[in-house]
Amino acid sequence: MTQPPEYSTLDIEQRGANFALVRTLGDSKMELPLLESEIFSLAHIFPSYAQALAARKARPGISAWACIPLKKYALNSDLHNQLLLMRFIDTNDAEFDFSFTPAEARDLAQNLTNWAILVEETPKPTQQ
Repeated sequence: MTQPPEYSTLDIEQRGANFALVRTLGDSKMELPLLESEIFSLAHIFPSYAQALAARKARPGISAWACIPLKKYALNSDLHNQLLLMRFIDTNDAEFDFSFTPAEARDLAQNLTNWAILVEETPKPTQQ
């Protein structure tokens, strides 16, 4: 009889002024000490890495995206009212912040509207 696979968990825990990436597998724990700046670096590279992993699993000629549903978003502007700030919060409560010039924001809004219309008007596959 085979044993069910063990699954590890990953967490980031504070260690004084620094942090640790903690991997727990069964009764064993491994820790990788991290500086605050390294946490920010990881936050920047993980979405790109997840996208690359998804793309490797896709069939040739098919684009694969690693998408997580959006739970909510927030809009704001910078202190000088020169940039529009947008925060996306996904269903895992991860937050992603972006900034746009007013022209970029208008372009994004127009493109989102155009894509929404295209998706709505595209025939959907029928279920059999």
